Amino acid sequence: MKKVRKHLLAIFYFPLVFLTFILVFWAIFSLFNNSGELAADLSIHGDFVPGELQAYFNGQKVAALSAPLMADTAVLPQVLSASTGEKWIDINLSSQTLSAFESDGRIFMSVPISSGLWGRTPTGTFRIWVKLRYTLMSGGSQALGTYYYLPNVPCTQYFYKGYGLHGTYWHNNFGHPMSHGCVNMRTPDACSLFEWTSPPIAPGKNQANASQDNPGTKVVIHN
Repeated sequence: MKKVRKHLLAIFYFPLVFLTFILVFWAIFSLFNNSGELAADLSIHGDFVPGELQAYFNGQKVAALSAPLMADTAVLPQVLSASTGEKWIDINLSSQTLSAFESDGRIFMSVPISSGLWGRTPTGTFRIWVKLRYTLMSGGSQALGTYYYLPNVPCTQYFYKGYGLHGTYWHNNFGHPMSHGCVNMRTPDACSLFEWTSPPIAPGKNQANASQDNPGTKVVIHN
């Protein structure tokens, strides 16, 4: 009888262990594969998509933007530098701050940010490669409680793959890590920075891509 019982346990035990292993592997793979807002739809053109009123952040419902930001149509003054050098952005992950410097060393802005908590924010020197006034970001894992679906994320500037600087409407906890890898900013700060950086967006357009002749602003991220 004991032999029969052991035989039956073996029949059910090993498939159960194998299934558990597969589920754990899938959950871990989903977490890392979707970190850093990497599931952002980079193919869209930066336009505001009306009707997208429901967003989700870590599985919780949040209200999305109901209308385009007024800043879209505002004519913002150009900030002139006293030098022909290069302006750049410094992001300090330890202090959770972003500082934007003019080419002559003057500070254009210094503001709090929220970097990666559920996914690592990359460190190094990068350049903004595309700017979108609005974009959709989605990813994470429902099983792990990290699922997010964020339509019309404002003033997004991607600097490395799907990692970007962008406005944030789903939390207000700036100065503390809160993202899946991107650099979250208060929306007014993000949109001011958006207008300041290169490449500039042409009038009437909502997307700009960097090029060899018009490289994106340098972004330095460090601990």
